[in-house]
Amino acid sequence: MNYSIFKENNFFIKVICLLNITFLLLAKNVNSIEKIDEGKIYKSKFNEEILKGVLRGAGLSLEDAYLATKSFKMAYPPEMLTELSYLILPFAEGKLDSFAINIDGIDAVLIKKFQNKFKTYITSTNFAHKVLEKGLEHFSDNKNLLEIENHFQEEINNNSNLIEEDFIFNKGDTLLNFLYVPGSKRKEISSAIKSFSSKLNPVKIKLGTKGRIIRTNDGKIIGFFLIKSKYKSVLTYLSATGYETIIVPTKKVDKVIYERVEVSIKKSTKSNSTRISLLNAPQLKKRKIKITKGNNLFNMLIKEGIDSKKIGNLLNSLKKIYNPKRIRPDQEIIIAFEKNKLYGLSLGVNELREIQVINTPYGFKEYIFKKPVQKIFILKEINIENSLYVDSLKVNLPQEILIDMVRLFSYSIDFQRDIRRKNLFIVYYEFLLNYKGEKIMPGNIIYANAKMEKNNIEMFRYDSNKGGHKYFNSKGESIRKTLMKTPIDGARLSSGFGKRRHPVLGFTKMHKGVDFAAKTGTPIYAAGDGLIERANTYGGYGKYIRIRHNSEYKTAYAHLHRFAKSIKKGKTVKQGQVIGYVGSTGRSTGPHLHYEILFNNKQINPQKLKLPEARKLSKDELEEFIKIKENILKKIINPN
Repeated sequence: MNYSIFKENNFFIKVICLLNITFLLLAKNVNSIEKIDEGKIYKSKFNEEILKGVLRGAGLSLEDAYLATKSFKMAYPPEMLTELSYLILPFAEGKLDSFAINIDGIDAVLIKKFQNKFKTYITSTNFAHKVLEKGLEHFSDNKNLLEIENHFQEEINNNSNLIEEDFIFNKGDTLLNFLYVPGSKRKEISSAIKSFSSKLNPVKIKLGTKGRIIRTNDGKIIGFFLIKSKYKSVLTYLSATGYETIIVPTKKVDKVIYERVEVSIKKSTKSNSTRISLLNAPQLKKRKIKITKGNNLFNMLIKEGIDSKKIGNLLNSLKKIYNPKRIRPDQEIIIAFEKNKLYGLSLGVNELREIQVINTPYGFKEYIFKKPVQKIFILKEINIENSLYVDSLKVNLPQEILIDMVRLFSYSIDFQRDIRRKNLFIVYYEFLLNYKGEKIMPGNIIYANAKMEKNNIEMFRYDSNKGGHKYFNSKGESIRKTLMKTPIDGARLSSGFGKRRHPVLGFTKMHKGVDFAAKTGTPIYAAGDGLIERANTYGGYGKYIRIRHNSEYKTAYAHLHRFAKSIKKGKTVKQGQVIGYVGSTGRSTGPHLHYEILFNNKQINPQKLKLPEARKLSKDELEEFIKIKENILKKIINPN
C-alpha cells in the first residue's frame, strides 16, 4: 500500500484509519496501490513513518517495523516510492518474517528476518513474488537475489578518532602494506589504490618517498598523500562519491589533506543514497549526452531545451556532493524526462557509483547511486614448497587475500617460524563483479584452513550480532585472541626468552622478553585492546611503550625508532593498531623490537603463552553459525 503524507494537523489520525484499511487489503493479498485523491496530498511522496505504519498493520512489532524500514533504506529511499509501488506479502499465514516492496514494476527490495536481524536483497518484482510464494529457503543461493551489505564506503562513524601515520618507502615496501591495518576493509583499500593509480603508478614509487595516512581508529582510510617531488604531491581522499585523487603543490599538501578530511567527515553524514537506480521507471524517456571540449554542463542542458532556472537549481543540488567542474569529456551523463518535463540527471563517477539528481515536488534532491555488486567464490590451495608468498603467486592468489589470511592466522601462527615445507593452506574467498559481470576486486575471505605438521587450524566468516568478531573456528570460538602472538610483520626471532650473554653489557643476564630483528621503520602493532600506561624514553629500553590490557596482562615494546602519532600515556588503542616503529634506541646493537608480556606485573615467555580466546558465540548464534559452516563446507567440497 502507498499512502501519501498529508499537510493537515490531523495527519496521524488519518494514518491510523488508513492502516486499518491497509491491514484488511493485505489480508486478501491485494498487491496494488490505490490512489487517494485528496486536495492536499504531496504527489509521489511516500513517507518513512507511513512505511513503518504499513508494516505494523501487516503484523510486524513496533521494533521490527523500525528495523525493517531501516533495512529497506539501505537499498532505496522511501520518499522516492510512487503510486507504482506496493507491498508484497507471503501467502503462508503465520508470523511475518519476510516481505518485499515493488519499486516500479521492474525492481523490488526483499526483506527477510534472520534471528534478530533483517537482511536486504535486490531482485526483480516477478522474482520477489515467486520467493514469497514458495519461501526464501528455496532460493537462498539464487543469482536473482543480490544481498545488500553495508557499502564499502559507508558513513564515517562520528565517534571515530582520527589517527595519523607518517611513512617512508624502503626496499620491499608497497603502498598496500602501508594502507592496510587490522580492521581495514580490503575493498576500500583497493578502491583507494585504484584512484591513486590514476595519477601515479604505485609500482613506480621511489625509495625514500615520504607520505602520510589519516584513518579512523577502526582502520577506515580518510586520506593519504605521497610527496612525488619538491613541487608536486599526490593526494587521495575519501569524498561523498568515493576516493578521489588530485595533484597538489607539496608546500600546501599538509593544509589540503586536512581540509579534505574535514569535508569528508561533514558530507559522510549528509549524503542520500540508493542501491537501485532512480531512473529505472518505465515511463521515463532518457537521453545520453557528453560534455564536449570547451563546453560545460549548463550549456549542454540549455541545448536540450531545459529552462535555465531549472538548470541552476539542479547544479546547486549537484554541487552539494560533486563539483561540476570535475566532469570529464568521457563521463557518461543521462538526462531523463517524464511527460516532456525534466525528471532528473545521472552522472557516472566510477564503475561503482553514479550521482543522480531528481526533480521532486519539493525541489531537486541529490542521491549517490551505489551500484550493487555481484559475488563469485574462488577456492585456492597453496602447497608450501618455497615460501607462502612465492607459492601463493604460483596459484594466482590475490595479494590482498594473502595479506588478509596472514593477518587472521597471526593470532595462532608465527609465520616467521612455524611454516614448513609440505604445509597446506586452503582459502575460499569472494571476488566482486560489477553489474556487467566484470571483475572489480577481491572481497572477504569466507573460509581458510592451515594444515600444519602438528596443528590443523580452520576459520569461518560469520557476522555475529554483537559485531567486532568476524571469524570463528569450527567450535564457534573467535579466532581473535586477547593478545597477538607476534606484534610485528616480516621479522625474525633474534633472541628468545631466558638467560643470555647481553650483547652490550657483555655478561650473562636474564632476557625477559623476545627480540624481533627488523629494519628501521617497520610498523609495530598493539598486541591487544588496552590503555597506554607509558610512552616515553625509559632507560636502557630507549623509546618504550607499555599497554595495560586487563587486570592481569600488559605488553611492552622497546627500542622504538619513534611513536606513531597520537600515541601517548592515557590513550586507548585497538588490537592491531600501529603504535610505533622499529628502531635501535637505548641499549641496542641494531634495529629490533624487544617485546614483553607481563602477567601480574611479571615478565613471562610470549612464545609459550597459551592465549585465551576473545569470546564464544551464544547458543542462538552458535546454531546459526553451524548452519552457515556446514553450507560453506558443502560449497568447498563441491564448488559447482
